[in-house]
Amino acid sequence: TTRSISAGGSFFLRNSDNTGSIIGNTSLTPGGDVTLLSSRTINLYDVTATGGKLTATGGKISLGLVVADAGVLLRTNPVAGLTGDINLRGAAISGVADFDADASGLFSVNNVTAGRDILVRATGDVGFNTSGSTAGRNISISGATIFATNLEARTGFLSATAGNRVSVSGGAKAGSYVLATGRSVDLDLVTAGTGDITATATAGEATLKTATAAGSILLSATGGQAKLWGNVSAGGNLSVVGDGINVAGVAGRDIGPWLQRAAGSVTYDGRTGSVSMSPQGTVQSNSDGIGDEALTLQTSAGLDLWSTNFLGGTNRQSDVLFRYGAKRGVWLGGVTARSLQGAQGNAAFSSDIVVSGPWLVFNGNLD
Repeated sequence: TTRSISAGGSFFLRNSDNTGSIIGNTSLTPGGDVTLLSSRTINLYDVTATGGKLTATGGKISLGLVVADAGVLLRTNPVAGLTGDINLRGAAISGVADFDADASGLFSVNNVTAGRDILVRATGDVGFNTSGSTAGRNISISGATIFATNLEARTGFLSATAGNRVSVSGGAKAGSYVLATGRSVDLDLVTAGTGDITATATAGEATLKTATAAGSILLSATGGQAKLWGNVSAGGNLSVVGDGINVAGVAGRDIGPWLQRAAGSVTYDGRTGSVSMSPQGTVQSNSDGIGDEALTLQTSAGLDLWSTNFLGGTNRQSDVLFRYGAKRGVWLGGVTARSLQGAQGNAAFSSDIVVSGPWLVFNGNLD
């Protein structure tokens, strides 16, 4: 039978020795702070700290719904025979303050609502299992692998750092900047209100699906492709670097229309891999028409750009440059620019375009 403990003031519970646990089919609803201390397991139902703060420290923590008006602080310490996991079986609401969790194992929650920051650190995997975690200020997450759906840091930054994979679906939104780093990275519907979007894969693919930033957008992959899918808009520069690049419509569909643009420069650098773009797309540098920032496509392999249209500025203020490997094919769409310049291998860019590969195809107008 589930029990309920209520109190008019704060509630403090500690196991009586160093070997005990705090376990029960019990909900806690005191009228102030809740403090739970155990050297081993803390396993309870819902915990509500009305007007107060929840602090729980143990070798393993498992709770249901967590509501604390003045913040949530959860800690697990390495203990022999225990995983060090923090598992919240419901949502977590930390009122006007921080939600702060530090797990020596895994961390799992349905979703989190925090008036200030969401701070999660885990040596194991991190999972936000249902949609809609929101922080009034910043979100900072680190773990072995990070899986989340629809994260929003309303006025601050969103940072996710993983030893393996970072995957955020359904939206990653920040009032300032978005930063994601892992062996592989996959972000969907990304918005940076005043700053940059930076997604870096250190040993695999980096995928960014639909993104808007007031600053620059920087997508980088080492040991895998960089994939930029859907509509993308940067108030600064747009830079895509990978061991091969794939640009496509929303959700990676082959057919557009799609638009990727930046007020500054645009660079797609496939290193030794091919650069491919699906049909019915448009790429534009200098989208504000103020400067003369170039649009550059480069690789030591081939360029397979189908019917993509390339715009250098709003009215031909900027150059479109493309670099390709020796004995490789080049397939371009339409170009509207101050000039179109090509380079094979390490040669300098020139309007005299020479291709030693099997084909040079322009599948559009040259203006």
